[in-house]
Amino acid sequence: LSGFAAALLWFDEVQDRLGTKDALEAKGGEDSRPASVRDLLSLDDLPEAMRPLFKSEGECEFFEPERFGRAGGFVIRLDESWSYVVAPCGEGGAYNQPFALYSLIGEDFTSLELPGISEDGPFSGEEVWNVGWDQTTGMLDSFFKGRGLGDCGVYNKWHLRAVDGAADFVLAESRVMDECDGEGGELEDWPKIWPPAGWPPKAD
Repeated sequence: LSGFAAALLWFDEVQDRLGTKDALEAKGGEDSRPASVRDLLSLDDLPEAMRPLFKSEGECEFFEPERFGRAGGFVIRLDESWSYVVAPCGEGGAYNQPFALYSLIGEDFTSLELPGISEDGPFSGEEVWNVGWDQTTGMLDSFFKGRGLGDCGVYNKWHLRAVDGAADFVLAESRVMDECDGEGGELEDWPKIWPPAGWPPKAD
């Protein structure tokens, strides 16, 4: 039974129910938090105005439309009318799936660029790869694999920052492993190119 209780606690944590009235194990007095993330299981889960982007001759065309729902897209809801859509964009390869991000307010959507860093300096780009989302921390991440083993590539993480009714993604971490050494290892051990040592700077 202890294992069952631990499983219920894990469900509470994953579903952001810790301390709420409808928690399965870790019950508390807080009201239930509304679900703020939902999966994109088919093109029908997108607003109608966005669907042509993912169909024949669209900028994110899928040769096999049913693959869209298996690629791991999702929607982050900020409030009743404003969401971020993180959608698989076109056919991926054996181990890398490209994604595109959109800001959706009502039925109006806008393509987004995310900040990045390189040896040449900061930049912004529309395409990200193998995207994940942590609802608890508000972190979006992207891992472009240099090869299937995942022992080299580029890893980025962004924090969703909301201030005074506005929201944007801020680059929180960037790591690059140029050499495919066959060992893999933890991403946390890869060379970090952002933030630099001593960041953020201390106030005088």
